[in-house]
Amino acid sequence: MTRPTKRNTLADVSTAPGRAVRLIAVALVALLVVAIVGIFALIRLSAHGPGPLSVAQVVKLIQPSVVAVSVTPFRSDAREGSGFVYGSPNRILTSAQLVARALSVSVMDSSGETYNASVMGVDRQTDVAELQVNSLHAKLIAPAKGGPVVGSRVLVIDSPVGFLTHDVTQGVISETGVDLTVGTATYRNLIRTGAVASAGDTGGPLVNGAGQLVGIVTADDTGHAFAIPVASFSSDAQMWAQSSTPKDLGPPLVKASAQSLVLPGVGGGWNQTSSVVWFATAWHRVWQKAPTYKYGGESIDIYVDVQATPSNAGDSYRSQIDYSHGKGYATVGPVNGLGDEATALQRVNGSEVAFEVVWRDRNVEVVVFLSGAAPAPPEVTLQSTLGLALAQEALVGADLANYQ
Repeated sequence: MTRPTKRNTLADVSTAPGRAVRLIAVALVALLVVAIVGIFALIRLSAHGPGPLSVAQVVKLIQPSVVAVSVTPFRSDAREGSGFVYGSPNRILTSAQLVARALSVSVMDSSGETYNASVMGVDRQTDVAELQVNSLHAKLIAPAKGGPVVGSRVLVIDSPVGFLTHDVTQGVISETGVDLTVGTATYRNLIRTGAVASAGDTGGPLVNGAGQLVGIVTADDTGHAFAIPVASFSSDAQMWAQSSTPKDLGPPLVKASAQSLVLPGVGGGWNQTSSVVWFATAWHRVWQKAPTYKYGGESIDIYVDVQATPSNAGDSYRSQIDYSHGKGYATVGPVNGLGDEATALQRVNGSEVAFEVVWRDRNVEVVVFLSGAAPAPPEVTLQSTLGLALAQEALVGADLANYQ
């Protein structure tokens, strides 16, 4: 029996293309969803940065970016810390504490090569400074994306010597927005970590597990690592990068007149008998006490000479000592705590007891005499002379109060 042939109705013809269109639309929607999910996954991964590295991998990654910083400060022992290349290949960020009162600064890279460095900028409120080194063979350290995250792993790596031994400490971020007081200064909005840090780590980088910069290390009195977050110093770094003029190193010269720097008085019982110009640049002031039935008279002489340069004042300082030797004074020894160089002298003979302290504070030469005619009063001593000298130095060195 022959089966009848099935005919396509108008409805059947019209339905087939519609089904195909729907299938294509569903497939496109599925592809779009997959693409969106993938994009969000990539964004999320990018926001969190690369995955954690081993300690050895972190060291290898940032080793070319970190330097040791050596500072010769004004009237203080040499200091050492760390720094790192940031912003441009010849610019180094470090701690403002480290370069305070610097007379000279040098850096050593991971190869052991040493370079002289210029100070380009200092922000003492945030404790950040920038150095410039010409021909430095180093690479920039990359900042972490996003702010510091409590609970995340961070590492402190010693200056270049430490790279050779992988001297690394690590911990986790325990708190952000912390205040830290160091001496008389308080630094705000810091990162607190459980990592251990020493004075040599100050100014170096605090990095995350991917070797990215989280902040600049500073240590507290207990040896725990705090850090200045990137957000606190990035604007400073951008501003300093626009400057090509380094800051002058060394203390300010004394500009005040010699007359204004001499002690106005030396205590009760003393009578000022003279206050006159001494040569062209100095001032001489004299106080006396009359003799008593028991002791001879006393005299205090103070000379202050403000010269053009520290070199000139140094020449005068040495000339004064030679002059005093010619007048019968013998050197007692050097004196600490008076300017840049100081010497105590004395002369004792049958007619008087006399003490002299001569010193140089930058471009100023100062001489203090205390003498007593025989029989000399008991207060005519080297200790009393040193007390007068310290009081006089407080006036000469007053302008150093704001010198950083």
